[in-house]
Amino acid sequence: MRLHSYWPAVALAGAMAIIQLIPALPASAAAPESHFGQAVQLRLPLNADKGASSELLAVDCVGIGWCLAGGGYSGPKYTSFAMTAAESDGHWERGRTVRLPTAALQAVVSSVHSTAVRSCVAVGNYLTLSGSVSFSVTETAGGWARPQIIAPPIGGGNPGLAAVSCFRAGSCEAVGRYQKGQDYQAITALESHGTWARERVLRLPSNGTVGNLNSVYRARDADSAWPSVITTSIPATSASWSRPNRTGNGSALTRSSYLRELRPCHRPRISAR
Repeated sequence: MRLHSYWPAVALAGAMAIIQLIPALPASAAAPESHFGQAVQLRLPLNADKGASSELLAVDCVGIGWCLAGGGYSGPKYTSFAMTAAESDGHWERGRTVRLPTAALQAVVSSVHSTAVRSCVAVGNYLTLSGSVSFSVTETAGGWARPQIIAPPIGGGNPGLAAVSCFRAGSCEAVGRYQKGQDYQAITALESHGTWARERVLRLPSNGTVGNLNSVYRARDADSAWPSVITTSIPATSASWSRPNRTGNGSALTRSSYLRELRPCHRPRISAR
């Protein structure tokens, strides 16, 4: 299955998506060697056709055995459906279809974030005959609310959200990119008290021409002066930035391994979380 071009394709053949389970280590334990645990097959939603293909694009956990994954699966006649799947006490439940408007032809969950056990948010995108639409759906105490449509930037165009992060339930930030004509621009969207504001086009640094935000971390401290750290793939014409550039909503752009540098063989060091 291949969804819209700005959604990463991690297609998995066959009727089941595959999740890799990684055993957790104590914080004090050294890990000179690591290995993957036994893979399990995720059961697709009951409305999935036999032989449907599927993909998982995101996973987030709040403890050992408590996780949420998001992605999509194929439907008839080039359609696809967005889905989430929860791991409960070490057991993966059957995938759950995200119920979207009937106009949605192709849909996918692109990112998930868990603030507590059974308290999660998922964001994604769906395609209609008129263009693409961003959405968010929230789980509270095990119950899923109806999806919220996140309004696109003023002026129209085709948005696509790639990542979401929250510092508490109902207060999140999502990032991605926005296509208008042949141009792509980076976008952010903020959720406050459970309501999403309109997506905003991010003002690029002076050396940027097109942009795409692909990851965001929302600090847990609501009083933080720099509540978000965002990685970006904005083409650069000179060496990567020496310090973060602040955005209009208080975010910070950080150096990314996707930046083009003067020394193409050099990649910025990425520290472990």
